[in-house]
Amino acid sequence: AQAGPPRTRDPAAVLARQPSRLERQGSEAILGALARCEPFFVRAGDAVDFLYPAVRFIYECLMTVLGYLRENGVDYGAEAFLGIVYCFFGYQFMVLIAAVEAFRLTTFDECRGSFIDLYDQFMVFQEANREDDRLDEDKDGVADVLQITGRELLKRKVLLFLRAVDPKTLGVAFGTIYTGFLAVFACLKLHFAHNITLGVVVGDIVGGYLYEHLAPILFLVVPKDYHKWIRPGFTYGMKFVGVVVAFSVQRRLSMLHSALRGGQLFASGLYLYLEKRQIIAATVEEGTPVMTITSLLAAAAGVIFQVKCHFTLPFLLRIAFAPLLMAENMLSALILREIFFDDTKP
Repeated sequence: AQAGPPRTRDPAAVLARQPSRLERQGSEAILGALARCEPFFVRAGDAVDFLYPAVRFIYECLMTVLGYLRENGVDYGAEAFLGIVYCFFGYQFMVLIAAVEAFRLTTFDECRGSFIDLYDQFMVFQEANREDDRLDEDKDGVADVLQITGRELLKRKVLLFLRAVDPKTLGVAFGTIYTGFLAVFACLKLHFAHNITLGVVVGDIVGGYLYEHLAPILFLVVPKDYHKWIRPGFTYGMKFVGVVVAFSVQRRLSMLHSALRGGQLFASGLYLYLEKRQIIAATVEEGTPVMTITSLLAAAAGVIFQVKCHFTLPFLLRIAFAPLLMAENMLSALILREIFFDDTKP
């Protein structure tokens, strides 16, 4: 017998079908979970109502400041300020500066395009947000956004954002930036591992040489019951000293590199700012004697300052740079954790 045509399901019958017991139990479980989470959502909504005015004020101030900076060429002044930080504080912010330089040398060009795409999408949302702020659908002379609660306003702006931006552009941009950050982290991890390996090897070599000459003295000084700890204690102690010396030398080399790089940034940003403000008429090109002398003077001043301060920050500068110091320590700890406690190692 020949098989009949394939049976098709009537959409009306599908819609009319009663939900099974398993489906009803699943729906009840979801509703119960949402009911249990209701207090959290209520508190979150209250927090939005409380924080939204301050967040909006900070956002408007930030947009005003950024607009002023772009109009007056102060972004070049920011480049010069970054160069000063490189010159005078390269020893203290070795990891952060290494991260910036690794980012510049590896994925900066790709990530720059992604940041431009994100900025373009933000400007699209900004324009839509201005139109939404002026919207008055009930024609009472008062903007609609001024007549709703902070919770409702947050929902309205989130939906506006979803309508305004392109999700594909955002996905590609964030993916590129994330890949760039992974590349930078890998470079820093390799850099730290190289210093640790160098310190351990040097400490092992020097420790082996010194042990042959100091072992007789140590066996005379240390009680007999603890002689078994002399060799391993001395070996690991010299390895630790080697790692400390390796990082100290690396910090000083990084300080010199940061000073030279910061001098370039300072000179370039300074002359571009002066040209933007029409203080100087001619453009100072890279490699000219004026640019080179300015960058070398800034680098020398930064090195001398750090040596005079014994490679530490004065108290007031520690307060001013507290966020950067915190970021430096957190990034260093994160890299060391990845080196010594990598879960992917066999």
